[in-house]
Amino acid sequence: MIAILCSDGAMKLSDIYTECHQKKWVPVLVYRKKDDLTPIVITCNSEDTARRFAQRNMQKGWLLGAVYLGDEGVAYIKSKGWGIEEINYPRKMNERQDIELSYEVVDFITNPAVYTAKL
Repeated sequence: MIAILCSDGAMKLSDIYTECHQKKWVPVLVYRKKDDLTPIVITCNSEDTARRFAQRNMQKGWLLGAVYLGDEGVAYIKSKGWGIEEINYPRKMNERQDIELSYEVVDFITNPAVYTAKL
């Protein structure tokens, strides 16, 4: 599974590699329903879908990328009681009134495979 990595500008590209990658944590895109604050991690079937989803839904200037979750990342998400939703096309979600897009930190045991870009 590929999760969308995102930072609201507080972290720079170099921070992602030095802090997140080396210290084994990554901020990933989630959404929350207005009536339920449980984070739901958005995962994609390809890097291209992740990139196009981020371009359609996230603010310009945010640092975005992809991180391969693997069994370890999925296990962490499930242990926290979070949901996972896999999307196969870059649908528009940022204009929906019933959800809020945000991010949460996923911890890894090993260094995660991270790919970044800036919109």
